Amino acid sequence: MTIKTSQPAVIILSHGSPKADSVIPIMTGLCARLKRYLAPGVEIRWAAMQFNHPTLAESAATLYDEGFRNVVVMPYFLYSGQHVSHDIPGMMDEISKQYSDLKLKLAGTLDRAESLIELVAERLGTASPELLPHFEDSAVASRPEDIEALSMEIIEANLPELPFNRSEKEVVKRLIHASGEIPLASKIQMTSGAVDSGIAALRAGKGVFTDVRMVGAGVNRANAEKLGVQVFCALDEKDLADEAKATNQTRSAVAIKRLADRIDGAIVAIGNAPTALYALLDLIDAGQVRPALVIGMPVGFVQAKESKEALVKRDVPYITVRGTRGGSNLAAAAVNALMKLAIR
Repeated sequence: MTIKTSQPAVIILSHGSPKADSVIPIMTGLCARLKRYLAPGVEIRWAAMQFNHPTLAESAATLYDEGFRNVVVMPYFLYSGQHVSHDIPGMMDEISKQYSDLKLKLAGTLDRAESLIELVAERLGTASPELLPHFEDSAVASRPEDIEALSMEIIEANLPELPFNRSEKEVVKRLIHASGEIPLASKIQMTSGAVDSGIAALRAGKGVFTDVRMVGAGVNRANAEKLGVQVFCALDEKDLADEAKATNQTRSAVAIKRLADRIDGAIVAIGNAPTALYALLDLIDAGQVRPALVIGMPVGFVQAKESKEALVKRDVPYITVRGTRGGSNLAAAAVNALMKLAIR
């Protein structure tokens, strides 16, 4: 364990409630949103004075075990009543006795901050608009980047425990954001190192090959340009219809096979056609190609689930959503998540 003597941590201390389900989502969400304002490396935890866990002592112990020796305790209270002026300092004294090298500092309460007054006004206006006819709701996120950031904070606060590292979790969050469904997390599967392999390919300027135009349309072209990455659609190959008809295959399957000499070491993102994924797997099995990453997310009730089950049996880096779920938006979201990570 590394002792972080100069690096502070934060505990947001709530009162707590016998109704835990009214406290925990709010406090975890609050911490997730606050974290983006904190300096890199600063950890933030929440705690409850009573009724709930973690307690102040438990959160302090967690941070201490993680190496932090300077902790700021922020009472999530409106004013300095008995709890803030007496009870909380007493709790902090007891913790200090247990950890002699742990420095605890008490921050101020919410008090009469202007932003809090605006929030009260906004709540009143929501309940009865005629009370505040001239109030401008400045709290509503209107810029696209603010809406996206808030969405990610909500997703982060509600994610279940997942067997993914930080970069992998970023991809998972983008997929959830694209689908609008937190439960999708349980269906996302990827090989160890798949995200790193995709990032490396993008940083090396390798192409992204898609099965349909809708996947390519959803890819962030500005980020692709920053990375020097080109996005190709398999269906843009010439004379696909005639060959598909002559060989009794889908156009997507024919197109993927035509691209065999170009997709080695690249990213292949399939968000529509199971037949395209099967065609790619045939090339892999034959030793003709070795993509850096397969984003396998065909959608539907015919062969989509089965094609993804076939994918997970292959020794190739992949990211997939098991079952019938998938689609162009999810495949594009996975590519965009990797591009964001590659640019960092």
